[in-house]
Amino acid sequence: TIAFSATNTMTEVLCVDNQEGSLFVPDPRLLCPVVKELRCAEELITADDLHTHNQDCEDEDERVGPYTFFVTLPPYSTASESEPEPAIRLALTCRDRSCGVLVPHEPLAPKQLPHEGVDPFFFEKGFYLEAQTGFTVWPGSRLILEALTGSYKGFERMLHWQNRMAKGMLNVLELGAGIGIVGACLAAAGADVLVTDLQVLVDHAIVPNLRRNSHQGVDEKEEKELDNRSSTLTQSLLQSLPETTPVHPIGRGHAAAHVLDWTKSPSSQLPCETLSSIDLIVGCDCAWMEKLIDPVLSTIKVVFAKSIKAGKDPKMLMTYQRRGKNEVFSTLEGFLKEAKIHGWSVECIAWRPVDIEEDGENDVFLFEITPGHELRQSFR
Repeated sequence: TIAFSATNTMTEVLCVDNQEGSLFVPDPRLLCPVVKELRCAEELITADDLHTHNQDCEDEDERVGPYTFFVTLPPYSTASESEPEPAIRLALTCRDRSCGVLVPHEPLAPKQLPHEGVDPFFFEKGFYLEAQTGFTVWPGSRLILEALTGSYKGFERMLHWQNRMAKGMLNVLELGAGIGIVGACLAAAGADVLVTDLQVLVDHAIVPNLRRNSHQGVDEKEEKELDNRSSTLTQSLLQSLPETTPVHPIGRGHAAAHVLDWTKSPSSQLPCETLSSIDLIVGCDCAWMEKLIDPVLSTIKVVFAKSIKAGKDPKMLMTYQRRGKNEVFSTLEGFLKEAKIHGWSVECIAWRPVDIEEDGENDVFLFEITPGHELRQSFR
């Protein structure tokens, strides 16, 4: 038996030997049911529908694709409030319908016929296989949102982050954001979020979706204050971004989009002040391809180092979805092995089986990654 990052109270990542090698086995007590407080749905909007609904040209141009994915966040309340605030509902458009995200009672859009001819983004910079899958919503997005916005008893350890979001005191960096669903929702919950991915996804998915949801759930009385960048972002990671980068008020927080290519140093792509202000990194299925493991871990390492040097205590929440055997796909065990080499603590805090069309049932896991003691000591 091989145990990675064991503590006195819990074996954080457990691998057991079998005939094929060390296989990760999650604690059955961490099996997480779907959190009903967070509701999702999707619909297919065709060109004819747009004409019928009399939607204007600007709205049509903002659409990432024919599908709209809806997320209704759990109602927000504090001890000082007699009634919770109304639930915030966000709508994000995407090119393909979601995979394994919706549960039986939630509306599922019909599948559209495959696009004929050359993909319109085929010649776009960075339009690799990993970018193509970013236009779809995957199960890890739902799991991480449930953890950071829901009240399921298995997510009690997430109360720390939830409370910081509620107070507007959480700076989040999202890696591999896809269409921007997680970043937009965390902003609505009160965080300041820098939503990042490859150029093609930033330009054609994240930016349009942040614009679409800008000021969604924002109280009219707070509009002027939220529009004043200098007064609301004094302590935010978004403050040091170029003035040409739009910052969108969403719910009780803010979100902005930025390109971040993991094959290049984050320090050459983002201001030092931004990297130094990050409290929490989130990433959904960032390491699903074998070739992505080293670049994404290197990116995380730099962000951890910058944040720790600035006196912060950063962590990362990351989902990983198992997939069928294919030489392109990474393995969970391989990812955990590489994380161990970096000296990080990796703890599985939740998991559930998901049914993916054409791929069958697999498990999706939520991990909490903590920088190692050596990295912390190096800045003391």
